[in-house]
Amino acid sequence: MKCFGATDKGFLRKMNQDSYIIAYNEVGDVLAAVADGIGGGNYGEIASQESINYLAQVFQVHRGFKDDIDIESFLNYHIRKANELVYVLSTTSKKYQGMGTTLTGILITKHAHYIFNIGDSRVYGVKHHQLHQLTNDHNLYNELLRSGKVTPQEAGMHPKAKSITNALGIWASVNIDLMKLNTYYDVYLICSDGLFGYVDEQYISKILIENETVSNKGKKLMQLALAAGGYDNITEILIQMEKGAQDE
Repeated sequence: MKCFGATDKGFLRKMNQDSYIIAYNEVGDVLAAVADGIGGGNYGEIASQESINYLAQVFQVHRGFKDDIDIESFLNYHIRKANELVYVLSTTSKKYQGMGTTLTGILITKHAHYIFNIGDSRVYGVKHHQLHQLTNDHNLYNELLRSGKVTPQEAGMHPKAKSITNALGIWASVNIDLMKLNTYYDVYLICSDGLFGYVDEQYISKILIENETVSNKGKKLMQLALAAGGYDNITEILIQMEKGAQDE
């Protein structure tokens, strides 16, 4: 597989509160994740950096997984430890009070692909030239839809529709969306809302299905996000699977 990652502050924000990793363990498994720091400027970059750095450290010394249960145990345990790490920082220091982060990513082994999500960063997959959003945004819009009490149009009109309802480090415990993929995709894109929030999915899809190197695809996506105004921090990871590593 080929991987590419990039992050940019954008044009309006004073600081880049996004962080990302592309890490390999001792047997060549890949852990890739994006964290978008939150907290209204209250050191969101610390929350994203601390969570990403912790996951990188524990994964790089890992010696491989025996089975799916082993993978799920690893991800659940260490994501919760990352939550604990950020939560303790935010609750024991006035300086860091209120900080938190999204955390979204994928773990790829020879036998399984797992995605995980906390917050509103996203994982996309491309298969047969079709773009699919693989994660569900943890925001008020989706909570309102799940309640069944409002229409999509009514939910979208809510003034806080995009407010996130789940984040790492804000609370002592955290809800983790963890899913084994039944389909292996040709290309994976993990990104913060600085990309998908300003670049229409049809343009993202068009670039991802091009016969280009993964780095060129990533550079084109970043250029589009900046050309759209660069209103937010922008972070992306692209993973292009090798032929034969995908299912039919």
